[in-house]
Amino acid sequence: MGIKRKPRKTMSKQGIDLLKPVTVEMLGTEADPCFGKFLDPRTPECSRCGDSELCAIKMAQNNKLLSEKAHSKGAFKDLEPEELADPKTIKKKVRLRIKELIRLKSRDMDFVVDDVHNIYVMHGWTKARIKKYIFTLIETKDWISKKGNLLKFHKK
Repeated sequence: MGIKRKPRKTMSKQGIDLLKPVTVEMLGTEADPCFGKFLDPRTPECSRCGDSELCAIKMAQNNKLLSEKAHSKGAFKDLEPEELADPKTIKKKVRLRIKELIRLKSRDMDFVVDDVHNIYVMHGWTKARIKKYIFTLIETKDWISKKGNLLKFHKK
């Protein structure tokens, strides 16, 4: 479960004077006290506003600009495409996934192949390649064995 969102403070505490009228010329400009800055559809002010949809679009644009500015300052690992990952790293992830699937319970070979294929198909891991890799693991590693169509995990 994630972090619970704190309720937004009232708009008047954020520097907006609700008693001062907003002129039509101010709407959408930098002088606009609210538009695209403090959108929260749950508040009575925003739920009554006729421009809430446009305000949401403006706020999304502002947030995109802020995030692009933050991303330009440094690299974020979660934004790197996994397709560009090293093939050795992907192979290690496939091995760990196979190990994870059979560690607690012996699994049918077809189940393991289907599960791994669903996750790593975009990296070129076909079902035939996964089966071949499993047979290689059985031959070279002491933690996996095959009995019939079941894959079993052995503690070292």
